[in-house]
Amino acid sequence: MIIIDDKDAAIAQSNTLFIVTHDGVFHADDVFSAALLAKLGEWLGKNIFIHRTRNITDALKESADIIFDVGYGKFDHHQKDKRIRENGIPYAAFGLLWEIYNKHPSFFFWGAPPPPKTKKKKKGER
Repeated sequence: MIIIDDKDAAIAQSNTLFIVTHDGVFHADDVFSAALLAKLGEWLGKNIFIHRTRNITDALKESADIIFDVGYGKFDHHQKDKRIRENGIPYAAFGLLWEIYNKHPSFFFWGAPPPPKTKKKKKGER
């Protein structure tokens, strides 16, 4: 389940990934980032709560699991010292998230176990 609410961050719970991004107009970068994090939450069996604001307070930084594309943090590409790829093009927020969350599950900071392997059914099996 994905919960998107611009106003009330109070519903973020321990079974919920509390994610913060900017409010206002969304771009492809934001949409792909939110989709990636939604899949991550699904894989982890967690709800996703996306709080949209440009007012990144210290309290919000403390309570959020991930902040992207706003707040000049690890997954924001708007600061002067932003990360630049080898070809000279700056990373977007999605690229910064993808670098971390496309890896094997053992790299996730939640310490989640790998997803269960599905057994292929043999011909005629139900």
